[in-house]
Amino acid sequence: MKTLVLSALMLSDSILKVKSDSKMLDNEKVDKDTIMHCFKDLCLALQNASKPNLKFRAIKRKYHD
Repeated sequence: MKTLVLSALMLSDSILKVKSDSKMLDNEKVDKDTIMHCFKDLCLALQNASKPNLKFRAIKRKYHD
């Protein structure tokens, strides 16, 4: 769980172009490679979520208000 939280923090930092307090990364006993792997997975998930999903376009159109 710590890995996911720290990776999400890194992702938000990179999106918002800010630098959060790095003490959290230094104090935790999580491997940096593990955090980076999770960070890359979160980046891919965010990229895929922002792409239009043509597969479900008809369903969205049908049930849209």
